[in-house]
Amino acid sequence: MSTKARIQEAAGQNEDLLRVLAETERAAPALARHQQLMANLAAQIAESDARIQALDLARQKELKEHEKMQGSVVKRLAYRATGKTAEFQAKARQEEAEYFLALEAQHRETETNDQLRVQLLAQGKLETELTREAARHGEAQQALDELYEGIFAGPTPGFPDEDRKEEAATSAAKTHREVAARAEGENRAVGFLGEARQRAEKALPRMDRAMHYSKRHPLNNGVGADLCEGDALFRATMDVIAARSLVIDAQSAINESTKIPMGATSSTAEMPSVTSQFHSWTTDTAFQEEIKRATAEVRCFVDAVAQLLAQATERKSQIADEVGRCETEVKETRRALQEVREEAFERVVASKENLKKSKS
Repeated sequence: MSTKARIQEAAGQNEDLLRVLAETERAAPALARHQQLMANLAAQIAESDARIQALDLARQKELKEHEKMQGSVVKRLAYRATGKTAEFQAKARQEEAEYFLALEAQHRETETNDQLRVQLLAQGKLETELTREAARHGEAQQALDELYEGIFAGPTPGFPDEDRKEEAATSAAKTHREVAARAEGENRAVGFLGEARQRAEKALPRMDRAMHYSKRHPLNNGVGADLCEGDALFRATMDVIAARSLVIDAQSAINESTKIPMGATSSTAEMPSVTSQFHSWTTDTAFQEEIKRATAEVRCFVDAVAQLLAQATERKSQIADEVGRCETEVKETRRALQEVREEAFERVVASKENLKKSKS
């Protein structure tokens, strides 16, 4: 069957789908705005709930003071005995007034809260309708895409403009997929490098701790200090190994390899050995020099990872902009393709109608 014949056969379906799209085209953006409105209402209700709770506590406090003042026979007699009955009454009235003010404030906030909940309920019903219309729009668009794809996919003799628009849309979609894949890789790299920096930074205070206990070696026969020193060095080594592994993961995510200090992409870097855990006082000085050397290398490693993270973060931001541009290009080329396909339907249907009229 020729392309024109397929168009003529699908003309009715095409008209119905385009009508549904026209009827529901505002549903999706309206739904997005509506959901934001509902989120704002929900946030206002949460804030109002907190205010009601605080006002209720204030009301309870004022009620206790009011009841205490009203029910205190001792205070009443004391004021009367000193000739200050009027002051007692004034104080009682003040406590009563403060209680009713607190009660009124809570009542007003409760009314506001109720109104917000009524609004949210009403908006929820509207959301259901908009969701249904947005789904209807999406289903019609998918059906139209499938209809057009079945008719126009590949070369379509007699419709050169459609072929050009289809090629542009296909190219835009391919570029978008490639850029999106790179963006995902950069996102993963930023995550790995962020973890790597955290692990590497943990090693530094542990190196300092190892040095601290190494210097305390002569003070308590060395055994306790050596144990603490060895533990700190072991933990620092594990941190560096974990950080190296995360850097490798990050570089694998973006197919990149960069040589940085502490053998981040290899296992050749040396940390002070913790296998010979106990040292004599004559070897402490030499071992402390080893700790100093390793600490300096770890600092360089931390700085290098931080630099890699900064670079990856910058690339992530740049590629996010590129993804946005590609998404726009995809939408525009798809819209142009759909328009030229709609025009093809219109031309074929009009040609058929004109042929009928000429025959009659």
